Amino acid sequence: MQRNISYILSLLLVVSLFSCKKKTDDLTPSNDPSLTTKVDGTVWTAKNFTASYRYDVFVLNAKSASGQSIILRMKLVPGHETDQAFYEFAYDNDNSVGIFVEKESETPFSTNQYDMNKPVPGTISFTKLDKTSKKVSGSFKIKVRRVTDNGEKELTGTFENLTFDDVISATPAKVMTASVDAASWTATAVLTASLTLQKTITIKGNAANGSSILLTLPYKTLPGTYNTAMFGSTAAQYNPTSVAEMKAETGNITITFHDPDAKVIKGTFSFLAKDDILGQKTITAGNFVGVY
Repeated sequence: MQRNISYILSLLLVVSLFSCKKKTDDLTPSNDPSLTTKVDGTVWTAKNFTASYRYDVFVLNAKSASGQSIILRMKLVPGHETDQAFYEFAYDNDNSVGIFVEKESETPFSTNQYDMNKPVPGTISFTKLDKTSKKVSGSFKIKVRRVTDNGEKELTGTFENLTFDDVISATPAKVMTASVDAASWTATAVLTASLTLQKTITIKGNAANGSSILLTLPYKTLPGTYNTAMFGSTAAQYNPTSVAEMKAETGNITITFHDPDAKVIKGTFSFLAKDDILGQKTITAGNFVGVY
């Protein structure tokens, strides 16, 4: 009997020690990357997420299974990324901006759609930004607005041990090609400019015969397809000479890549250009790579 009691006590001791060890192990901080986010107080789960830190700009990009996206961009103070208690988003700042895409076919919500009468739309802070291990941790709390319906959302979240990409790609060659009335057209020079006052990007290709193609886009354009208009921030035109202009009556420009930090934009285009005197030109199979 005594022997059985001793055995049971020994077994309980082993179980107790194992249990304590398991609890201790559970308390050990995880080094796995994680992103915890809420939208208007409701848990929002990212199917995938990435982070980058290039040109002194931190970018967090997360996407849910339903196609919704959260994008955070913040320009940091190099060498002092974690010294500040927080970094502020601002109503008029396009470089440091928080974005929530509810549906890809609709205007996104963002921090820079507020006006100057509103308080600071939010902050982001960093507890770790290790350039050796390329790990970043922090938290954010922002409000975003959509001007089309005055809708608002509140985004909160924490990110732990995200691996960030800091690779700077080589600058690509500038290119613009197209077909003009089914004839091959190639630019010998491509000039791209970001116009702060107008808040547009212009990509102009000049051909050897004196003709040119000019594309105009909002200067923070995200990847997607945009219809051209006779007037507005998204437009296209074919210029048969340096003094003649034929503006796009219908058409579209598709942005396939835009890195505003690297200042590289790529895409395709097609449009119908018209002029009362010059007639019309059909531009198809357009392709461009611009560096500004």
